[in-house]
Amino acid sequence: MGAYWVKPYDYMPLDQYSRDYLSDNGIKIFDAKDLQGDNYLKLIEVIKKEITNGRFTSIPAISNAADGYEDESVDEDVIMEYNEISEEIKQYTDILCLKKNIILQGAPGTGKTYNTAALALSICGESVPESHDEVMQRYNELQKEGRIGFCTFHQSMDYEDFVEGIKAETDGSSIKYEVKDGIFKQLADRAKNNLEDSQKSKLVLQKEKSTEEKLFSFLEKHSGETFKTKTNAEFVITDYTDRNVTFYNENNPKTKEIQASIRTILDVLNSDLKLEQVSELKHFFKRINGQQSDSYIFTICNKIREQKDEQIVEVSEINLQNYVLIIDEINRGNVSRIFGELITLLEKDKRLGGEHPIKVTLPYSKESFGVPENLYIIGTMNTTDRSVGNIDYAVRRRFAFATLQSKRDLVVVHSTEQAAVLFDAVKSFIEKNKTEMDFEDLMVGHSYFFAKDDDELALRWQYEILPLLNEYIKDDILRANHLESNMSVEKFLEKWSAKSDAKSETEQLE
Repeated sequence: MGAYWVKPYDYMPLDQYSRDYLSDNGIKIFDAKDLQGDNYLKLIEVIKKEITNGRFTSIPAISNAADGYEDESVDEDVIMEYNEISEEIKQYTDILCLKKNIILQGAPGTGKTYNTAALALSICGESVPESHDEVMQRYNELQKEGRIGFCTFHQSMDYEDFVEGIKAETDGSSIKYEVKDGIFKQLADRAKNNLEDSQKSKLVLQKEKSTEEKLFSFLEKHSGETFKTKTNAEFVITDYTDRNVTFYNENNPKTKEIQASIRTILDVLNSDLKLEQVSELKHFFKRINGQQSDSYIFTICNKIREQKDEQIVEVSEINLQNYVLIIDEINRGNVSRIFGELITLLEKDKRLGGEHPIKVTLPYSKESFGVPENLYIIGTMNTTDRSVGNIDYAVRRRFAFATLQSKRDLVVVHSTEQAAVLFDAVKSFIEKNKTEMDFEDLMVGHSYFFAKDDDELALRWQYEILPLLNEYIKDDILRANHLESNMSVEKFLEKWSAKSDAKSETEQLE
């Protein structure tokens, strides 16, 4: 089994089905107890000669035919050669590069989690390891590095959670409200900064890094001090983070406390503005009206510019990197409500760096925001979930869709002989009792059938496969009588295996 998984075109599992099939086709078979070592290799050589002569197409095709699979050809997309990315992942990578957004959809157990992780690695320019554990390890490393983000949509999720919103925080006995970025904006800003920095020279990067250190040094030294605006209004820097600066003006009749973005202040400091009039900021940011924080930013930037330049910081040139946001169960949330006006910005040509880049002003922070071209979105969707209809056409046309199917050949590789027989029986049960949904959207995924022995398979059947089939029946996805909760694998196979000439529940009633 192990050799077949590593090199599926060179080796094959010689179970009872395979031996019977080869014998029926004139291939002399050793006794089962002798099928090992040199005898096994000799038989493989005989099979390869027959393939060369055109009698068979490939070793995986023989395995499929031996197990009674209707299509004797092998789906090349699911065979992963040693140290190579599968053709399926390559195809998804090409689609995602073209569209920027993709949804991997399929029934439970069809490999959405693994394929999503492998696709994320591929988009990030990583080689995809042959081992599932190695894929997930590298995936977790990139997630910690901030290259990959993950979230799950649900019915109570909204724009404020995903993009940005005002959140309350307690500070001792007082409560203050701050604009907090959601995971989408956090990752988009990270990707945007990388995109912009990758296009800058080392000299520009050094200047910007020095300015950033200068700003935070100033905030650290002068936090709590009182400053005066150009109109002599007094204000104090009460707090700062890596995202915002908080100003306080006791005499302001509108808002005593207000925040300004660190990014906004750095943009002003790095610009060529003379900073002679506060109104320069309004024109610089292309706003119709000024903002209350402009006077404070104007004062702070002038104070910082008055300071002597410190030693230039050493930096390295930055390479362009891709970033990936994974949205699990994307159809469980109200996508239009969660993305809001940003749904338009997802289109490839409307992204920053695209042919027709578009920016919007965010409602809470008032920041100008665009989606960078190096941010990719991968969604997953359970095709058996009736909430699929929540994804409207405006959303659908901005995503590519790829359906993951349940793969019988993977069951043959990773599980027992009985598991392959059970797979066929479940397939027969669904095909004969399904209603309006496509079979590919319903077939229980191959991972549900993976088991090291028949005892483990019985547990998977009892607590995973059987309950799922009964859920299908309960939701009228399958037109059949409820399956007994204590029904064994053997009892189900008696009725639905290929040898039982199974009929649908409706046919049996007739």
